[in-house]
Amino acid sequence: MNIIWLSRHEPTAEQEKKLRSIISFDKLIVVSKTISRSSEIKSLMSENEASEIVAVLPINLVSDLINREQIKPIRAVMNRQLDENGEATFIFSHFERVLSVAVETEKME
Repeated sequence: MNIIWLSRHEPTAEQEKKLRSIISFDKLIVVSKTISRSSEIKSLMSENEASEIVAVLPINLVSDLINREQIKPIRAVMNRQLDENGEATFIFSHFERVLSVAVETEKME
């Protein structure tokens, strides 16, 4: 089984090790490109014989991926830490599978 890693950032050794402890896979295929439709992700997975995807995507694409393509992506949760100069560093926390997306709003007047 293959997994697609769709992000501008390559996985760290820690992330790959943790992912392997959760899911058994043969190959982690790193893809860094802009995606505009969920169908592109489905095609990318099919072309690479991938059954899972770890992705950094806009919320609308995550929703479409789940609802239109029936694919529940995995995301790496990162904690943001600021140093004394205000510079942000992102520290890997864990993986989670996105099961659904819901946005609640109210009109403002």
